Amino acid sequence: MNSADVAALQHFLATDHNNVRLDLIALGWDNPVAGAGGIAQYDFVYISASNTILKADADTLITSKVFGIAMETKAAGNATWVNCSDGGIITNAGWALTAGQDVYLSTVAGELTQDVGSLIRAGKIIVKLGIAITATKIKMRIESPTQSGI
Repeated sequence: MNSADVAALQHFLATDHNNVRLDLIALGWDNPVAGAGGIAQYDFVYISASNTILKADADTLITSKVFGIAMETKAAGNATWVNCSDGGIITNAGWALTAGQDVYLSTVAGELTQDVGSLIRAGKIIVKLGIAITATKIKMRIESPTQSGI
């Protein structure tokens, strides 16, 4: 998969998908692997310039373009599944969310936060990931990144 294919896939994911779980190999991506440092299940991820899957964070525009959520833990160099569900529900017993509040990408790589105020005060990128429907469930609705303070 070349950079144009990645851009087209990212556009599709940003606009047209609904409850999609992608097998990136079946889509023709020759290298759908975890990048440096690997990824853990439930990490929010993005596609790097080298076409690897890396943990997303709210520090820069590039690293904040969330592609989906990792559905399994993989070491660097291993193929992985990424759930790109828009409108789907993701459950993680390890989350301790406040139901009814929005969920955002954190400055901690791969993580989420409900404290959007801290992101705004720090001038970070704001990426809404969805809304907590219980302490352990998110209804996914990944939005495009926006720079805070603008």
